[in-house]
Amino acid sequence: MFGVDEPAVVFARVVGEKAPNARRVALDLSSQAVSHGFGRALAKALPSVEWIDCTVDLARLRAVKSPAELDLMRMAGVHARAGLAAARAHARPGITETALAAEIEYAMRRSGSDYVSIPTVMTTGPRSLLGHGTPGQRVLEPGDLVHVEIGGVERRYNCIGMQTFAVPGAPPKPAARALYDIALRCLRAALDELRPGVPAADVEAPALNILRLEGLGDGFKMRFGYGVGIGYPPSWLEPLKITRTSTDILHPGTTFVLHACLLDEAARIGVLVGGTYVMTATAFELLSGSGDVELSE
Repeated sequence: MFGVDEPAVVFARVVGEKAPNARRVALDLSSQAVSHGFGRALAKALPSVEWIDCTVDLARLRAVKSPAELDLMRMAGVHARAGLAAARAHARPGITETALAAEIEYAMRRSGSDYVSIPTVMTTGPRSLLGHGTPGQRVLEPGDLVHVEIGGVERRYNCIGMQTFAVPGAPPKPAARALYDIALRCLRAALDELRPGVPAADVEAPALNILRLEGLGDGFKMRFGYGVGIGYPPSWLEPLKITRTSTDILHPGTTFVLHACLLDEAARIGVLVGGTYVMTATAFELLSGSGDVELSE
């Protein structure tokens, strides 16, 4: 009971009841739920126990979803797609970012989405340079780029939808279209590598080659992909990583975000392409997000 029971003491009591001879207890030490203070309290409550970090082993178990979990991920994808459809429908000159975010969030709630693990990510125009900005009072103008990243959620399973598109009324700047085209080539190169059992590092490698050839190595500010599934605030990320240094393998049933986010500081523009995917027994399936699409206006 809150204010009465001490969580670490309760945890110790359960360990004593269920495993009275336990000498080693494992914790996911990267979890947001295990703070430094809670860890110290656990150590005090169970002084004779050896604490083991099971982060890596637990991450590999979580990465591959059961059929029931995949059903929840697909439903979460439905909610995310409803949000992206609302974004495209309401992104018109004169609307503010905050008002557009309201339409997106309303559409996802009407679809049945749970509360999201992180706030709506949205930046527009020169603010599109911010990779993870939140909506403000900026008014959209014709030709602006709109960068949206949202999470549809079904029973705490998060499916991430993302898209960059242009506000109608004027064409996007040539530099914006060129940057988007490079990001799309990066995504397509990564998608070409997706197959059951592929090392995650092999998925990012061809995209990085494209960026090097285009002289945009400094414009790629984040991992090319990461695992998603069950999650709570403040993050929807799972431990799986799709990076050049990753040792993870993409087995059938693995659910992950794959995206190319390019930021051009000189031109003050940023673009984002990709979505949430699941590895199947033979290929892959897009669960939500724009995926492999041209820049829409």
